[in-house]
Amino acid sequence: MALKRFASALLTCLAVLSAAGAFASPTAEVEKYLNGLATWSADFTQTVDDGHGKVVRSAAGKLSLQKPGKFRWDYSQPSEQLILADGKQIWFYDKDLSQANVRDMDASLANTPAVLLSGGGSLSSQFDVTSLPPSDGLDWYQ
Repeated sequence: MALKRFASALLTCLAVLSAAGAFASPTAEVEKYLNGLATWSADFTQTVDDGHGKVVRSAAGKLSLQKPGKFRWDYSQPSEQLILADGKQIWFYDKDLSQANVRDMDASLANTPAVLLSGGGSLSSQFDVTSLPPSDGLDWYQ
């Protein structure tokens, strides 16, 4: 009888934890978070390394996003550039060159993280997501 009550309590506990997302994959957790976003903005720093940790290029600016498909990237460093998307087209403007280019959004964003941020694409088909240790009260993923 005690074993039956223990098994019942364990199954109830597992069901509660599962419903709370305790056993969700890292990919499912990130997808859930991204799907819940409608608008947001953030300052960013973008770096590209040589594969051995040496930074070969960096940039910084502000990103604003509104789903589906609308975003604005304002690069402030190393030079001022603006990228705007309206859900159909993307405008690239380089202040130093006083030049703008317009491209089809679907073709330009395919297989990039930007397609995920703008509300399209599949995280699991494009990225391997792993959990990192929590820090400062936040869950971190790579």
